[in-house]
Amino acid sequence: MKILNFSLDSSILNKNSVSAKRMIEYGCLVEKYLVIVPSTDKKEIFLNNKTSVIGSGGKNKICQLFGIYKTAKKILQKEKFDCISAQDPFEVGLIGLVLSSQFKISLNVQDHGDFFSQKYWRQESFLHLLRYYVGAYVIKKSDSIRVVSNRIKDYLIVNFYVKPEKIINVPVYTACEEFEKVNKINKEDNFVFLNLGRFVKQKNLPLLLNAFSQVIKKHSEARLILIGRGPEEKNLKNICAELKIENAVEFLDWTENVKDCYAEADVYVLPSNYEGWGRVIIEAAATGLPIVMTDVGCAGEAVINEESALISSVNDLDGFTKNMLRIIEDKDLRLRLSESAIQAIKKLPNKDETLGLYLESWKLALNKNLK
Repeated sequence: MKILNFSLDSSILNKNSVSAKRMIEYGCLVEKYLVIVPSTDKKEIFLNNKTSVIGSGGKNKICQLFGIYKTAKKILQKEKFDCISAQDPFEVGLIGLVLSSQFKISLNVQDHGDFFSQKYWRQESFLHLLRYYVGAYVIKKSDSIRVVSNRIKDYLIVNFYVKPEKIINVPVYTACEEFEKVNKINKEDNFVFLNLGRFVKQKNLPLLLNAFSQVIKKHSEARLILIGRGPEEKNLKNICAELKIENAVEFLDWTENVKDCYAEADVYVLPSNYEGWGRVIIEAAATGLPIVMTDVGCAGEAVINEESALISSVNDLDGFTKNMLRIIEDKDLRLRLSESAIQAIKKLPNKDETLGLYLESWKLALNKNLK
């Protein structure tokens, strides 16, 4: 089987990147795996004898997307591929749909984010609203869809009328054994809530800050560490000043050494409006951190409310605050949630099983009986 993949991850052009190594693993599953990514320079990098990546060339995003289309079209005119796989159902998904129609090739679309079931994403900008309708059209026309949670799968079935047989759920793989080795730091002088990620509207960090401002009124020992970067950072710091909690909230720049970050925390908090899966939840669980989160991503699937996490509705300030207070005040609850989450994530697919599901999703696109 030959797979032509459209990705938005330009780091694949770096042979030493994590993404490039992941592409090599995908390539080992098939006869040939060719990836095209947006980049300013047009170049081809051979990752191994089965896997290669081509940069589209182009000065801006629009030119780069058009470059992906032109590059792929030239390749398909010379060589036959069995399946086109698009990283998302939006811009590259639309390119994949056009080319799959032109060259009569099966189309596999990946949906890594919960873009459709929540209103928040499409309300963030007019461009997102346009993408919503483009994505819905591409999803309906694709031959197979790979999602990262049953939440997304169920929405596509009920609202987009996609046949269940065309969808395969492949949770984002996390090397949990790496996080199980984290040595927790023993401390008694404070209680640390931790959040890792981009400072963007999606993460709804104002909800977390407002909830924390209520927590610290009762528990002066509480601290909140936010690790990341993004366009909302200035706004978040202004909120801290308005709430008079700036001395209890620490902003740290993003680091690749996240294991040490988990080691310093007592609880992981995720206040997001939407998530595809939420790999940080799996990492936090593997380190033994109890979790307070909104009902997004892997909530209800990898972790269950009151069993392995405390989960409140999206944008529910009272519910999120209540859960933060419960978890800081109840040591037995923290221990129970931690132990249950550790057991829960052990049931997730391992690396070989995950790769096998990727292969199955491509084969599914070739199944003409599902059309």
